[in-house]
Amino acid sequence: MMNFRKKEGSITLFVLLALLFFTIILIGIFVSINNHRLIQNAEENKVKDIYEKETENIDNVYLEILETGGNISLKELYPQVTNWIPIYTRAHLEKIASNTKVNIEQENNKEYTFSNNTSTGYILKNDIDLSGGNWASINSFSGVFYGNNKEINNMTINTTAGYKGFFSVNYGTIRNIKFKNIKLNIGPSSGGIVGENYGVIIECGVTGSINCNSTEAHSYVGGITGYSSGNNAKITKSYNSASIKAKGFTGGISGLNSSSEISECFNTGEINGRKFNRRNFRI
Repeated sequence: MMNFRKKEGSITLFVLLALLFFTIILIGIFVSINNHRLIQNAEENKVKDIYEKETENIDNVYLEILETGGNISLKELYPQVTNWIPIYTRAHLEKIASNTKVNIEQENNKEYTFSNNTSTGYILKNDIDLSGGNWASINSFSGVFYGNNKEINNMTINTTAGYKGFFSVNYGTIRNIKFKNIKLNIGPSSGGIVGENYGVIIECGVTGSINCNSTEAHSYVGGITGYSSGNNAKITKSYNSASIKAKGFTGGISGLNSSSEISECFNTGEINGRKFNRRNFRI
């Protein structure tokens, strides 16, 4: 009986020691994981702080980063641009590509030439509201329009004419901008951002509604552009959430795409491309 009790006691002690051993291991693992999380959180916070500082600095991107360089440099992205023009208001937007000289009050009345060529770039300095009147599409654009992650809101166009959008025709680059709550009632070859695209559209978004009642044989309507064509044309990293109703070639990104690149884009807007000429051109 005594030997049995000794044996039982030895087993109990062994179990207790084993439990203690595993408890220490578990505590060590927990401490290690917690330390790892603390380090990871610290690194994430550091990255966040850097990002926030970069975001604050981007407001001066055309003044500072273009001159000093850095991880994000428009000068490096677009070395052909030698004339960067800041955009603050609707009135400034309306002067884009007009080849006129404008004194900008927010820049101590500095004079800028709003040219339309590959060496001229425009950069949004704040969100701009276009409510209160129809937007007259900028006829043709060949420069760089950098949205600076800002928004153009409440753009309205009411016309039966075609080739409508913020721009009528794009041969340049439109980047990093959102067009929110647009309301377009337009003719053929029209889109939320451009009517026809032969250039580059990147990191852009559209929300709102687009309606086209044209029954022309070549009626193209899309959330980003009505028509995108050519080996140099490209739409990437962009989206459309605007609802679209049309009677011809209809698409969330482009009504019709001909030889151009469309990549990393998505559409969530409702598309209603009606039957036209015995075919349903819902793309």
